Amino acid sequence: ETPYLLPPSVQDWLPTGHPTSANVVYYCRILKEKSMLRQLHAFASKLMFTATTESNLPQILSDAREKLVSITGNMDGINGLSLADICTFEQRRVRYEEYIRSIDSTRFVTGFKLLDQQIRGVAPGELMTIIAYSGTFKTAFLQNILLRSVEMTGLHHLFFSLEMPIEKVFEREMQIQGGVSGSEVEHHFQGQKQSEGVTSGMGRGGSNGLLVCDLPRLSLEKIGRYVELARQKHGQIGAIGIDYLGLIHEPGQSLYEKTAHVSIEAKNLAKELRIPIIILCQINRAAAIAGEIESHSAKGGGDIEAAADFMLGFQHENEQVTCKILKNRNGAVGEKFLADIDRTTLCFKDLAPYTPERGKKQKEALPF
Repeated sequence: ETPYLLPPSVQDWLPTGHPTSANVVYYCRILKEKSMLRQLHAFASKLMFTATTESNLPQILSDAREKLVSITGNMDGINGLSLADICTFEQRRVRYEEYIRSIDSTRFVTGFKLLDQQIRGVAPGELMTIIAYSGTFKTAFLQNILLRSVEMTGLHHLFFSLEMPIEKVFEREMQIQGGVSGSEVEHHFQGQKQSEGVTSGMGRGGSNGLLVCDLPRLSLEKIGRYVELARQKHGQIGAIGIDYLGLIHEPGQSLYEKTAHVSIEAKNLAKELRIPIIILCQINRAAAIAGEIESHSAKGGGDIEAAADFMLGFQHENEQVTCKILKNRNGAVGEKFLADIDRTTLCFKDLAPYTPERGKKQKEALPF
């Protein structure tokens, strides 16, 4: 039988989705606003009646001012304003002591000793931006440090892969976790040749604790909602990785406007969620031609640098990949490391101190 279709005018009123607990704050705010509008309407009606029936102007103005102050106070609650948001010295001390007690389990570290000593980890609410030349394994680096952190902390981490489809993310993940090539992963799942490395990689804690979303055109607001959903199911989230800034769906007429908005809102999201965020970004063409990577080399403008708490830059130097600390809330900048990468497996083995001489020796030792 032909299904009965509602008229378009009726269909327009039907909900296209369903509410979830992830949006409970949003729904409560709507209810509160409607209640306040009713109060304001009642107050305005009463004020109009009083103004036309009474002649004591000072008293009328005093009562009206008092009522408006009361309504304004309720409005502060809707907008998230509270006197508790202003911390005294004693409150700051207590919060810092609580922060110190939990920092070892909540701070994101890369697992590379020399780098972690310099930046002292990315704390909840902080943003690390990684800018890089094309072909410097920046996405592989992000996957490496997320997988390392999952294994070290035992917490679930979220990886939003806006560039690569989830199938490719999985293949590269098995390369890193199992120490094998991409073709070996493919042959293993085709049944052509079983790989002990792939089998071992699938059983590692890093993979089991990493949650991946590859939906395109995600906004930061949607990313925040997915994080809340993941928290409900998996508990505390250790860190969020986003690949990459240029593919985040946000408003803006120009690249500069969009980049400025995304950079600032990514920092705000980290603070709101109280989770470390690591986000990748490409460099601009002028920086690629100039050679040495700097904090202003990020594609889209200086707001990327301004919003980040930490910034790392990856580039080719003497045919090697180097990592440079471009911004560091916790210490000095300018330190450069030589990345020891197994290019077949995409595994970052180490970040060692870089010197031109060491880079030259490393280049001479390359098998290609």
